[in-house]
Amino acid sequence: MKRFFHFTIFLLLCTHISCRLTNCDRESFDYTFEENKTIQLTMDSLEHHYNFVIIDGDSLVFEYARSSAQCDDIADDEYSEFVYFQVDPNEGEGEYLDAGLSSINCTYRESGAWVFSVRPVEKGRLNIEKINNKRWRIMAQLDIDSSGISGLTAKTVSFDETFNLQ
Repeated sequence: MKRFFHFTIFLLLCTHISCRLTNCDRESFDYTFEENKTIQLTMDSLEHHYNFVIIDGDSLVFEYARSSAQCDDIADDEYSEFVYFQVDPNEGEGEYLDAGLSSINCTYRESGAWVFSVRPVEKGRLNIEKINNKRWRIMAQLDIDSSGISGLTAKTVSFDETFNLQ
């Protein structure tokens, strides 16, 4: 009888773990850019938050996007983070450090069930190298500040990837 009980518990655990593994999407990453766009980032002093929008313009706007793993059987586990920046298509190559990140409107955005935040990136490094008109290599190590944002912790976003024209 004891063996049957232990075996039953074992089967239930295996079934539970198996179901959890098959009901989850994997974490995903996208590295893209658009032509003829610009980033508009403004501070709403009344509401104390940044407003962010991508509009028509004369720059290339790059987007790093990470979506966390999401499971069908877990409520409110959605989470995404984004890094955006813009460069002149003819002069954008180079290294941008700390204060220089503001010259390319480097912006961090995160969203999820319990958080939504947009803020400029003021510390870190971006190395930008043009491969051709449809591909750019971007190396980043960006320190994301959480000061003044309740419940959030500082973090570093790092990547070394090829961004493709969308």
